[in-house]
Amino acid sequence: MRSLEENTELEIVYMETKSLMPYKNNSRKHSDQKVADMVTRIKRQGWTTPIEVDEYNTILSGHCRQKAAMLEGLKFVPVIVIKDLSDAQKAEYIIAANKLPEDVEWDYKNLNLEFDYLSSLGVDPINTGFDLSTIANIQNFTKSTAFNPKLEPDFTATTVSDQQVEKAADKMLTSTNTQPKDTGKEIMCPYCAETFSVTGV
Repeated sequence: MRSLEENTELEIVYMETKSLMPYKNNSRKHSDQKVADMVTRIKRQGWTTPIEVDEYNTILSGHCRQKAAMLEGLKFVPVIVIKDLSDAQKAEYIIAANKLPEDVEWDYKNLNLEFDYLSSLGVDPINTGFDLSTIANIQNFTKSTAFNPKLEPDFTATTVSDQQVEKAADKMLTSTNTQPKDTGKEIMCPYCAETFSVTGV
């Protein structure tokens, strides 16, 4: 197997876009919208990340970039050729290259500051890859005191008598049909920025 030290000298070359072949078992899907987003990114920022291929021009990383280049009609694209990997190393790398970028934790307060900064410069934050609903969620929750998820609740022990328990039980039984419906409290996940309702809080 090729060692890490042997892969330290990498050279960027330009190759015909259509000559690059997708890996036959590539498990990462790219929707038409994702490919279109990649086209927009290339137009706005240029080509910042070369496609990685093996010595047979099989794509190891950059399937979406290659599709975007084909869609845009780019005849040549920047490529890094990684040679002498075993089949096992290639299969491992292709999955890892797609999975590792997903394992990210965002600082939403700083992210929202960057959204505000981009907006002040006349740049739409949607150009960063976040959709409108997620951007709105981040902006709404980071600007409110509700955005302070407590992952380790502090429980305070109290002593309750049998009489208090019976009284509370009777109250619950008699008020079941009269209590207003608990619609829950809206919470945003600090990792994915998705919102959901939690009842009983």
